[in-house]
Amino acid sequence: MVHRPEEERPAVVERRSRGGAGWFIAGALLIVIVGAIWLYNEGILSGGDVDVDVTAPTVNNGAPADTTPPAADATPPATEPAPATETPPAQ
Repeated sequence: MVHRPEEERPAVVERRSRGGAGWFIAGALLIVIVGAIWLYNEGILSGGDVDVDVTAPTVNNGAPADTTPPAADATPPATEPAPATETPPAQ
């Protein structure tokens, strides 16, 4: 193999394209900024004035309210317990 002296060697310059990740991140950041500006102008991010009415409506169906207590014998009498059943012996 023949080696040339330094002066005779051709200069090799490699040019490579830059990666696309930087442009992707810049584009995503631009979209986020534009979206945040739009949301702020729409009042979503500014925490606008929210008024919530939580009062329940009054219902009047025309029937009088029953305020009489139940009768003393309103509870039914207790029934006799069911007879115990025998279980067959295990085989």
